[in-house]
Amino acid sequence: MTILRLAASRDELRIVSDQVGAPTCALEVAVATTTILSRMGTDNNGSFVFPGTGGFYHMSAAGQTTWCEFAKTILESAETASGGLAWFAAATKGQPLKARRIVPISTKEFASCTRRPAYSVLANSRLNQTFGVALPDWRDQLQGRFADERAATISTA
Repeated sequence: MTILRLAASRDELRIVSDQVGAPTCALEVAVATTTILSRMGTDNNGSFVFPGTGGFYHMSAAGQTTWCEFAKTILESAETASGGLAWFAAATKGQPLKARRIVPISTKEFASCTRRPAYSVLANSRLNQTFGVALPDWRDQLQGRFADERAATISTA
């Protein structure tokens, strides 16, 4: 949403190109979590039981990208998006996209009080091995958002 808001108000976007992550759609996280919870049984007290599943699990999109590549992909997707997406209109306040150029910059060049890691890709293998759930690649999630407001599918192993 931020990239689209900025792209509707600026001719040029300066985006960090040295931070790598896996942008993840919140809807995909919600669907995957619901899938996992629906597979759990309950004990005599009505508490969820899934034997041997304690600990921490990462849940993020497959694949990885930089913020700069993510922004470029968002704008490319926006060019071919079908009209009538309510969230898109809300993000751009109904304005057309003006940004025609994305300039890669370093983290040092980006003035921010928030420190972010250069590499923040999470390993999701334990989630998949334990629950048989894997979120789609970030590109597929993004395309799903532009193709259909409902876009909520996950892969199950």
